[in-house]
Amino acid sequence: MKISFKFGLANLIMVFLIITLGSAFVITEQKTIEGFNDLAENNYPFQVLLKDIQANIQGRGMSELSFIVTQNPQYLEKISQRTKVIQANIQQAKTLKIDSEEREKIDLLEKELEAYLRLSETVQRNVQENDLEGAQTIHYGEEMMAADDLIKDVDKLLEHKTEAVATNIGNIRQISSRGLMLAFTITLISILIAALSWLWLSRSIVSPLRNLTEISSKIARGDLTLKLNRRETAKDEVQLLSNHFGIMVDNLRELIRQVQSNAQTAKQTVDSLAGQIEGAQAASEEVAASIEEVAGHLHAQQNGIEGIFKAVNRTAEGIIHIEQMEKNTLDVVRQNRERALSGNTINSKAIAQMKNIVLQEQHMTEKIQQLVMESGQIQSIVEIITGLAAQTNLLALNAAIEAARAGTHGQGFAVVAEEVRKLAEQSARSAKEIAGIGSSIREGMQNVVDVMQVTTQVVEQGMESVRESGEGFEHILSASDEAVRTVEQVNQAIQRITSEARVIEKTIQEIALASRSVNESTEQIQAGSQEEAATMTALSSQMFDFVSILQDLQKRVDQFKV
Repeated sequence: MKISFKFGLANLIMVFLIITLGSAFVITEQKTIEGFNDLAENNYPFQVLLKDIQANIQGRGMSELSFIVTQNPQYLEKISQRTKVIQANIQQAKTLKIDSEEREKIDLLEKELEAYLRLSETVQRNVQENDLEGAQTIHYGEEMMAADDLIKDVDKLLEHKTEAVATNIGNIRQISSRGLMLAFTITLISILIAALSWLWLSRSIVSPLRNLTEISSKIARGDLTLKLNRRETAKDEVQLLSNHFGIMVDNLRELIRQVQSNAQTAKQTVDSLAGQIEGAQAASEEVAASIEEVAGHLHAQQNGIEGIFKAVNRTAEGIIHIEQMEKNTLDVVRQNRERALSGNTINSKAIAQMKNIVLQEQHMTEKIQQLVMESGQIQSIVEIITGLAAQTNLLALNAAIEAARAGTHGQGFAVVAEEVRKLAEQSARSAKEIAGIGSSIREGMQNVVDVMQVTTQVVEQGMESVRESGEGFEHILSASDEAVRTVEQVNQAIQRITSEARVIEKTIQEIALASRSVNESTEQIQAGSQEEAATMTALSSQMFDFVSILQDLQKRVDQFKV
């Protein structure tokens, strides 16, 4: 029988017992919950309703007695409210889950309530009709007896329901006790079956495993000489494990023997390789030193070529800069030549214009001198007008004197003489003003003549300066032409130098590339040589480690007895 089947059977039994135990718990719990639900949903609410009915009957009686005594209509409202509460409680009690006997008692209680309410209505009507004696007689007689009967019936129902509740609680406790006993019994059976299953599994599994443990302990101490008894027909996994363990021990014994033999052979081979590696390592170190020296020379050569290349680059840049400056100089010289040529032309025009200015100034001077002479004639005319005005004024004065002598007949002539006198005075004043203006004009014209003479001298001097500047412009033109020719020759020489510098730069660049390529190849060879030397060193170290491992392996293998 396989171990998996054994464990499966034991687990199946345990699962069955657990399910049985769980079912017992579930059934017990369900019945207990049903009992408590019945108490909570029916019995307890029924008791509460009965107590409320009883309290409202008593309260209604007190309200009715107060109405009889006080005839206050407010008590009628209270009586009506309590009546409605009592009727509603009775109807709600009918809806609960109660037995037939309790339902019959509720119906009887409802009928007694109707009779009690009829008596109460009679009492209320008598009070309203002021028949207080009749109302008190009915109230203290029939009505109170009916109320007592109602309260007694309610008490009986309460006692009956209390007994029913106690019975239900006892049943619930009994069900719980039975469930606990059943669970305890199933638990004991489960423990017993589990113990028996453990003993059975221990005998069929643990004992063979203990034997394997003892054998593996001997193997752990290095004893491989023992042999296990094998069963050809294994029934379970433990027996199969024992058979496979025996096969493993046999294979391990053969492996140890083979390892011992191979370790001896490997040790001899490693000793031979160690000597060869030491010789190769020495040769590799010499090659690496030679390559390192060559790499140093190549690196120095590379640095020198790069320095030359940088110098040639700087020279080429300087030549390009000089070429640019030469082009700028040529442009400036050409611009100066054009400006000198333009200045010479402008100078010729200026000389011609200055000649015209001198001629115009001479002509203007003549005209102004002529005006000065004419202004002198104006002065003579003004003097004549002044004399005439004085004579006219004198004549007007004489006429006024004569008019005064004539008396009344000379008044009109006196007015005319006065007007003539005023006109003569005004003419004299105007003549004086004209004389002042003429004098100012003569002075201004004389100043203009003086300025024109000075201007003529300045213009003549300017003409002389312009003639001299014209000669300077001609010298500048000739010098500019010579400078243009010289700069063009320099430009051609710089272009030839630039072309040759580019050829040199290209050649040095090719040399630098070739040198860099050789340097890189040398560095690669050097790196490969160093890597090879490092590899040989690492291989030598690994060989020594391998020898140490082989020696340790030999020691460990020798611990086993085969």
